Amino acid sequence: MIASGTIIFYSFITVAIAVAAAILTLFICWLVMKSKRVVLSKASYQALIDNNEKLADAERRANDANKAKSDFLSSMSHEIRTPMNTVLGMNEMILRESTSQEITDYSENIKHAGNLLLTLINDILDFSKIESHKLEIVTAEYNLSSVINDIYTIVNPRAEEKNLCLNFKNNPEIPSLLKGDEIRIKQIIVNLINNAIKYTSKGSVTVDFDYEKLGYNKIYLKVSVADTGAGIKEEDIPYIFDSFRRVDTIKNRYIEGAGLGLSISKELCILMHGEINVESEYGKGSVFTISIPQTISEGSENVE
Repeated sequence: MIASGTIIFYSFITVAIAVAAAILTLFICWLVMKSKRVVLSKASYQALIDNNEKLADAERRANDANKAKSDFLSSMSHEIRTPMNTVLGMNEMILRESTSQEITDYSENIKHAGNLLLTLINDILDFSKIESHKLEIVTAEYNLSSVINDIYTIVNPRAEEKNLCLNFKNNPEIPSLLKGDEIRIKQIIVNLINNAIKYTSKGSVTVDFDYEKLGYNKIYLKVSVADTGAGIKEEDIPYIFDSFRRVDTIKNRYIEGAGLGLSISKELCILMHGEINVESEYGKGSVFTISIPQTISEGSENVE
């Protein structure tokens, strides 16, 4: 007969072996699961690397395509502008020398269409330069009064064609000599005024020149262009500065232009560290306001 102590001993050994076997089984299962996770983790990591490489390649392709487009637009704009200027120059000679009213009328139509086309070409050229980051801001001294006179001379004929009242207001305390990019500032203001005239069938366009002190030797040149035209719907205002976008297209389908003027004006303001804003009431008119920092030149009048 086996002693009871022996039975207990063997029973304990059996249980211990069973527990050890269970622990070993669990340990093996854990190792298997861990190895699978490691394999899965490596596969996921490799998939992530592959996806990143694909995204990087897609980005390179997109950048290359965008550069090619900008280069093409810039090149074509230059190539088209040269013969266009020749056409307009020869047409100007016809206008000066023609004694036939019929030929003069035809020539006036050519001049009008040619100027519109030249404006479009210049807009595309500026747009391509902005997109490719090749448009430079050139700072130089200029006389604000001369700029205002030039702007009035450029835009007044269009206002007269539509029998609109063109009002220019100027704060007499604005410093007379400033440093900035005179050409680009003039371009922005002319764009805004022409846009106002374009969308105004009756009433007036008012241009207000003002300033705000920015610090020693610095000001914000502030110019607002208000019209009594069609106005802009509230839901369209967030998109008014988008490239190639025309808001309220059904109503404005006969309005000339490619929808680049406001977009270019905004980008030029940003390049000069300024801003452009719009307030509008549909059917009653709009007010566009630019604010661009300028340096007061030495010898300028009205310096506090």
